[in-house]
Amino acid sequence: MSIRSFTTLCAAAVVCLSSASALAQQRLLCSQERHGFGFGYGDYRYDNFSAEINLWFSAVDIAPNLEDYAQMLQYDAIMVQIREWNAVLTPTEKTNLTQYIATGRRVLMIGENPSLWYSWDNDLCTVAGGSATNQESNGNYNVATPIPILTDGVNSVNIPNGGIAVGGTSIFTINTATLWTGNGTDNVLTMLDVNVFEDDRWDTLDGGVFSANVAEWLGSGGGGGGVGLSIRGQCPGTITLAWSNATPSRPLAIAFANNTGSFVLPQGPCGGTQLGLGTDNLRLVNTINTGSGSGQVNRQVGTGACGGYVQLIVVESPCTTSNVVQIP
Repeated sequence: MSIRSFTTLCAAAVVCLSSASALAQQRLLCSQERHGFGFGYGDYRYDNFSAEINLWFSAVDIAPNLEDYAQMLQYDAIMVQIREWNAVLTPTEKTNLTQYIATGRRVLMIGENPSLWYSWDNDLCTVAGGSATNQESNGNYNVATPIPILTDGVNSVNIPNGGIAVGGTSIFTINTATLWTGNGTDNVLTMLDVNVFEDDRWDTLDGGVFSANVAEWLGSGGGGGGVGLSIRGQCPGTITLAWSNATPSRPLAIAFANNTGSFVLPQGPCGGTQLGLGTDNLRLVNTINTGSGSGQVNRQVGTGACGGYVQLIVVESPCTTSNVVQIP
């Protein structure tokens, strides 16, 4: 695709990215406390679940909280594990999670029974776009809503003393496992029960299959099957722009703007495609190739790009777009 195809976007490039392509390496940030419950990545009750996560992520790091948004942006997905009894998310964490979810990257948030974690459950569901109840789920529940990846090979699970969400898409006949719209791409999953993922229940009904599916969903990225975009690094400096779930061997346009919006491309091979970018300094940065469907580019960026927004456009019929990501 030539730059002429995007004449309304073109000006001198603000960000210059190299065209070297390589497979993107997925990185997961786990927010969890070492409180002795044994539930969490690397904890003794989650050996099987941790092994499944390792199949999808090349690096997994642990943080006690989500107060540092710049840190969060360095990761392709986030898992939030339960904390102490009666814990809550801080206002900063709620804001950071909301902004991170809006980038389209996937987030798994885990709660527990409302007798000790009601406020926690409600905070997670509020961030996702709903709320939680004071009621408990306790029994065997069948799949209510078939969802690609998440329910593959799953008929039912046992949920002992979990919480119940209000809103979202309930995966089972009780709304303990919930898929939320997030930024419009179903990229948020709440599971208001820690026990489904634990080793002792791996062979109870389809608990192990569902747990493995959740790890795959978290690591497969791309916002429910669309093109996934993430940016790591700091600006000014070196940033890594990584994409996934794109159609292989297609032209890939990188667009930049100072603001978000709903600009519609007026002409060219993607004429009529609506972006998530606004018109402030909107321009085409570069055109490369999607490669195998996943890849990344690296380059030094200057202060003029800091805080701006990037979106990818895959040239096909019809053209597809990624989520919008702010340059950290």
